[in-house]
Amino acid sequence: MKVITAIWIARASATGRVNSPSTSRIAPKNSSDPTAQAQTSGKSAWYRASSSTKNPYINTGGMYTGGDSYAMRTYSNPNTDGTIPDTIGRLYFGVNFTRTVSAAQTWGGFGPFSTTVKTSQFMYFGSPYTGGTFGIADIAGNPVATSAIPVVTGQEYRIVAVVDYAGDQVRMWINPDQNDYDIAAGNNTADLVGTYTGTDSSTAVGVNSGAITRWDNLVVATDFNSAVPEPASLALLGLGGLVCIRRRR
Repeated sequence: MKVITAIWIARASATGRVNSPSTSRIAPKNSSDPTAQAQTSGKSAWYRASSSTKNPYINTGGMYTGGDSYAMRTYSNPNTDGTIPDTIGRLYFGVNFTRTVSAAQTWGGFGPFSTTVKTSQFMYFGSPYTGGTFGIADIAGNPVATSAIPVVTGQEYRIVAVVDYAGDQVRMWINPDQNDYDIAAGNNTADLVGTYTGTDSSTAVGVNSGAITRWDNLVVATDFNSAVPEPASLALLGLGGLVCIRRRR
């Protein structure tokens, strides 16, 4: 019997959401600002990375970033870092991603932070470049995997990604469904595949963007199915548009 284990699920639109960006900003780490704790619940809370030039905020439908604003969430609590070691084998991430407005800076994405480098994600999933297509980049911004699949403004996508320590790969799915799977490095239905031979343990996950982007339903898990939405949730992602953005396998 397969045991499905989600490390945690963070829903930015959960109880505590407020609708005014001026009063729903995400506070810096270790801040006493009560809004940082009021917006999210669970084992840890979102906080704003110190490098952010603008505040991420909680609003209707999720959490928003833009103008290089940066939000992070640790795996333990707001003030200390939990660690997920590379010995876990595979570490999965899933998130709802919507670029809400067109902008010159079309990039936006998410990824895990390591125990050694806490100022940027060691792997970056989503739309890393200003061209506005889906891809994967490393910590230096170098392409790890690229695609010609465009990010359509206003379209909500479910992005699922894995850091496969055991298989020396990173993989990403765009709007996966119940027919998708991830068995191993050579046995999966990923839309993008790249090489990763690092051993970075992960302490947190972060999201940021140039264009205004909405994030919701972030999952960090140890199995693929936990990061993919249930069939009933797929309808909310605009099933009619999935065919045109999925790469034919």
